[in-house]
This record gives sequence, structure tokens and C-alpha cells, in this order.
Amino acid sequence: MTMSEMELLALLRELDDPERLERPLNYDRAAASLAFGGLVRRLETDFGVQCEFEQDTKDSSEYGRVRVPGQAGG
Repeated sequence: MTMSEMELLALLRELDDPERLERPLNYDRAAASLAFGGLVRRLETDFGVQCEFEQDTKDSSEYGRVRVPGQAGG
């Protein structure tokens, strides 16, 4: 199902928390950290390489970034 632009904007507004403008409503920082750590470990295991990563970057719209080296899995 594809959402229209108006539906997407309505959803984003619904998820806003007027008390905490930097994070979505019900954001759980500890859970996000655990999930991100699990993702990094899974990528490293699946590709057999060590991945560089940044997480919980201040003033960013993303939680983290993982770089899988080009020689991975090859």
C-alpha cells in the first residue's frame, strides 16, 4: 500500500511529541542502541568483516550509520 504525501505528513505529525522536538513519541534510546548494536553484529557475522559504524549522532536525522567494506563476502 502506497501512502499519499498528505497521509505521510499526517503520520509524521501524529508521531511528533510536542514536549520533545528532537525525538519521536515513545522513543526508547536504550532499545534503539540495542537494536543498532545487533544490526552491526549481524552484518559483521553475515559478511565476515569488521564494519565501521557511528551511532546516536548529535544533530542528525539518522540514528546511526554502518559501513560494510567493499571486500565483504567476496
